[in-house]
Amino acid sequence: MCRIIRLLPLAFIVGCGAEGDVLVDYNGSVELAMVKSSGWSEPVNVGPGVNSAFQERSPALSPDKLSLYFTSDRPGPFGGSDLYVSRRDCLECPFGPAVNLGPNINTAANEGTATLSRDGKLLFFARLMPDGFEDILVSERADKHDDLGWGPPNGLCSELNDQAAHFNSPWVMEKPEKSGLNLYFSFRPTFAARLQIFRATVDEDDDDASVNFGTCNNMEPATELNHVGTTNDDDATIRKDGKEMFFWSGRPDASGVSDPRLWTATRSRNDGPWSAPVPVGAPIDSPVAPELFPTLSWDARTLVFSAGRLRGGSGLNDIWIAERTPLDDDDDD
Repeated sequence: MCRIIRLLPLAFIVGCGAEGDVLVDYNGSVELAMVKSSGWSEPVNVGPGVNSAFQERSPALSPDKLSLYFTSDRPGPFGGSDLYVSRRDCLECPFGPAVNLGPNINTAANEGTATLSRDGKLLFFARLMPDGFEDILVSERADKHDDLGWGPPNGLCSELNDQAAHFNSPWVMEKPEKSGLNLYFSFRPTFAARLQIFRATVDEDDDDASVNFGTCNNMEPATELNHVGTTNDDDATIRKDGKEMFFWSGRPDASGVSDPRLWTATRSRNDGPWSAPVPVGAPIDSPVAPELFPTLSWDARTLVFSAGRLRGGSGLNDIWIAERTPLDDDDDD
């Protein structure tokens, strides 16, 4: 059990044990808060509406958790890896047949690693561009419930996309002051190089909106998260209060095993350094298959990720889902 006791607006006491924690944003109040959760449930394959005999990876849930966006290299109308969406009618309902997001999003090149903004109206994703490098793009829709309503994308920012390097796996959060975005992403100078987790801030630029979404500042590696060796660190996903992170890494665990698996880190404030990452562990981790590409839902109760075929499923990488339940179940929109 982890307990967060808020005594003053900027003072916390943290105690941890066997159970995980889910924090509630109290917006500066000085009330006592102890929010506990169960551990993760046994992961469940999301089913044939989503998974196929091909690769399904990099899942992302809409804020209401009714739509699941993901990357697949299944045969489709555009070629390469495309972005797809599957929808369900209720949280207990199965996901329906996957639909390609169409020509505004997908091209003959590879698209993937999508994430949505908290209001559900912005889609951030990566595309392999004609110059041979991956860029981060942003598409907007007017209706957050229209999964096929995405407009033609713009670049995220020239500070990233004008570099001769690969940028993907974006994850965005509103800044606490609501004046822009905090961005986490994966970076490598060449396809042969290792992936590392980087961070930056993004200020929306109305003057340049027809070309780029905004201006990226303060780009730096998340040094406390990246392994010092040659293994990949990729696909950061962060709880909306900024205090819990999941990602995948091929680094060795305490026993020396280096299979790709999910790792987690925490911090006591949303602008502080991250703790040393630790494996998420069972039941998320499987002894027979790598776990990759995690995404945490906005309510912090659901984790979706990809796992190899030895875990079971439809073919190559499949998408799986796990849940955890707050024991003090406040409604945190």
